[in-house]
Amino acid sequence: MGKLIHEELTFRIRKSVFSVYNQLGPCYREETYKQAVMRDFTLEGIPYCREKTFPALYRGEKVDDDRVDVIVFDKIIL
Repeated sequence: MGKLIHEELTFRIRKSVFSVYNQLGPCYREETYKQAVMRDFTLEGIPYCREKTFPALYRGEKVDDDRVDVIVFDKIIL
């Protein structure tokens, strides 16, 4: 298996995700987990942006907008 590009950053993200799952357990809606993970990010000082929009370009021209749920450290899309 290859080395992760942002190994230290993804370790911090995974720590928050596992912490939330261990605390809440199974059976919640995706949105509940997402809210809890973002709360953990805030408590752990992990910068994130929610529902960030990016232009979809075709041959250099914008044809649409795309949205990601959560972007962490301005590098990693969840």
